[in-house]
Amino acid sequence: MAVIVDDLVLEIISYLPLKFAVQCKVLNKNFNALISDHHFAAKHTIQSPSRNFTTLFHCSYICPKIFYNILLNPPPHHAVNIPGRSVTLPLIVPILASSNGLLLLRFSNADVYCVCNPITMAYQLISYPSDSSFGGHVGLSVEPNTFILPQYKLVAIASRQALFEQLIQYEFHIFASDASSWRKSKTIAYEDSEFKSWQASISYEDSEFMSCQAIYLNQCLHWLRECGDIVAFHTEKELCHVIKKPPQFELGEIVWFGVAECMITIVSSLKEEIVIRNYKNKSWMIRARITNIASPEDDYRNGVPILFNGDRLLLQLRAKGIDGEIHMYDLNTSLWRKIGMVPGLMDSVQVFVHFVPTLAKVSTINHVPCEGTTMSSSLHEIAQSICMLSKLLT
Repeated sequence: MAVIVDDLVLEIISYLPLKFAVQCKVLNKNFNALISDHHFAAKHTIQSPSRNFTTLFHCSYICPKIFYNILLNPPPHHAVNIPGRSVTLPLIVPILASSNGLLLLRFSNADVYCVCNPITMAYQLISYPSDSSFGGHVGLSVEPNTFILPQYKLVAIASRQALFEQLIQYEFHIFASDASSWRKSKTIAYEDSEFKSWQASISYEDSEFMSCQAIYLNQCLHWLRECGDIVAFHTEKELCHVIKKPPQFELGEIVWFGVAECMITIVSSLKEEIVIRNYKNKSWMIRARITNIASPEDDYRNGVPILFNGDRLLLQLRAKGIDGEIHMYDLNTSLWRKIGMVPGLMDSVQVFVHFVPTLAKVSTINHVPCEGTTMSSSLHEIAQSICMLSKLLT
């Protein structure tokens, strides 16, 4: 009878939004074990994919320790309140990437990266690559539905001066979740599906990357360069290629680089208009042209696109010294509407990280030295920071 009751309760819990389902782990030790099991994670994904909330972590250069939670899919009756919650972390913790329910963090005080699931608060610490030329350009690839065993990789991209003065080569170092160290990949580039035996060589002056995060799609990590080209690296085949920007492509100073409708997408905020471009079947196409509502005379840098999901575009309007406004454009109705405010002094670096919670597993084996008083203090602050990020979601 008890087994039947357990099965019935778990069936009910599987229909709850993930953050509420995880809270049910405190009912008793039995439910904690059942909800933590990979069978429940898979069941929950099947039962309630549309109920899992999505959120934006938000922080700024002026207040880098304060993180806000912007709920993107609040209940219909819920009054819009942007941001919803905030926490102040004990450390400055940049979020470098978000992929299929896991976050990649950087703890500069301990010289470590951290892969964590803020829903379960499980995390793994990984030392920086020994190569000093990476400059922080690291991507996170997480295979979806990794409920049984953790399957994720960190890929750090480094630039190398080629033998020819005007050329540069990109190298990749990889850390897999089941590995004990970083390893260097033998990158092989290809164009138009024809495999080449030479490394990816690109014009030196165009080699700098945009500050936006690397994105993961179809087993490839993608980095956007300042010239508008994209460096892509297949994490399984370990092949590199370059996606060239389309002719007369004006990237603009403010861009959003991400995945929408299962396509690589770039949103460029230009002076007069906002241009949304998708990359599909090895070609670029313009998804939409939208009149920019930001006033160049009053606002700082012509509005900031912070998220595009295929139907809706979120834009932040900023003016020096005042709160920022969040506006949403609906491509179906072609209408703008103000949906909330981001309080506080606006600065030139605003970070919005899109996050979709899952129960994805994280290895708990840390690959960092754990001895010494300084490291023990850092480990305590790291655990505290992850716990506080978790509180934003529960």
